[in-house]
Amino acid sequence: MAIEPEGYLHRARFVAPMNEEGPEVISDGAVLTRHGRIAAVGPAADFLDPGVPVVEHGEAVLVPPLCNCHTHLELSHLAPFAEDGPWRRPGEMAAWITALLDARAASDTDEEERLFVARQALAGLYSRGCIAVADIGNDPASEDIGKYFKVLVGFFRELLGMTVGLAPEARKIAAGAGRESSLTAHSLYGTAPDIIRELKNKAGEALFPIHLAESMEETEFVATGTGPLAEFLKSLGGIDPAFVPAAMSPTAFLDSLGALDENTLCVHCVHLDNNDIDLLKRRRARVCLCPASNRHIGVGTPPVKNLLDAGIRPGLGTDSLASNVSLDIWHEMKTLARMAPGIEPADIFRMATVWGADILDIGSDIGRLAEGYPASFLAVRGNNSAAGPGEVFSFLVNGGSDLDMEWVE
Repeated sequence: MAIEPEGYLHRARFVAPMNEEGPEVISDGAVLTRHGRIAAVGPAADFLDPGVPVVEHGEAVLVPPLCNCHTHLELSHLAPFAEDGPWRRPGEMAAWITALLDARAASDTDEEERLFVARQALAGLYSRGCIAVADIGNDPASEDIGKYFKVLVGFFRELLGMTVGLAPEARKIAAGAGRESSLTAHSLYGTAPDIIRELKNKAGEALFPIHLAESMEETEFVATGTGPLAEFLKSLGGIDPAFVPAAMSPTAFLDSLGALDENTLCVHCVHLDNNDIDLLKRRRARVCLCPASNRHIGVGTPPVKNLLDAGIRPGLGTDSLASNVSLDIWHEMKTLARMAPGIEPADIFRMATVWGADILDIGSDIGRLAEGYPASFLAVRGNNSAAGPGEVFSFLVNGGSDLDMEWVE
């Protein structure tokens, strides 16, 4: 019977450790593993006699696995809606939600099939190098999507409760939640203010994701209680009386509810002014950008440079296959690079790896190639390799779906 070696020396043309304590890119680099963990990372010349088998990865770049900080796997069966659906009114959030709900109601898939399609989507994420996902769903059964997968799935059940009909049940569920609950709120237009307060209080120090500042229609609704989203909610039976127009931005309103702090994950953050960004910074809130979904719905481009200039380190999310044609984080990086061309590719890659892992509270074990981290990472190749270390991040970020990768485990 063959005996598995205690470790390996993985050697490649480039290694991008994403470890702030070392160089950004190592030419002719190597990753030494022992007993399933990384023992050392550095130039291959430092490991002349590693004492373990050497694995040559040629022109590949060795990088940490990726993180998807926001998706809705339970909507994966609605992929045809995003690709061929009747909704074609860019920027109109209420119209998109209406069309989505109609498509969901018209779907003839049962729960078993929906979960199967969702698991296929999750398997696709893993095949493209994603190791961790923050998944949002309305259906409690969706908590089982990530069971028995290699991907780390953090499931959050979001409550909808801004209408007269939905709010009472949402209040009942929120009141019955225990501490460190994984229940969360959909948004400032999807969940009544008192329910958001209750859910955030129950979440304690646990991560609390919420859609925030995604569209101008949201900004209008929060400030004035009018606009397309108000009309949409009225069509569903009426706005719960707990909501009162706030005459402020969505970010400021969330803060006024006591729901903006270092454990709040603000998803989308497209429509922020400088005051909002300053508030996010002061509260040490976490931010997830979903550029491809924003482009698909047509709600705008997040102020990435202003966020980075303020010292905020965003992660990347794909949102769902109902608002995006792909759950591939490589596609997300390429999309953001096109939408915000002034951003350094290295920072975009940090969003997909180390910053995303930190946002999901797994940065001590995921997101870097460093001593003590799991010996599970990626070897990435493309049609055209990076010519030098200064081109590595541009190669990684702009390759998109054309990049090939294999898991090194």
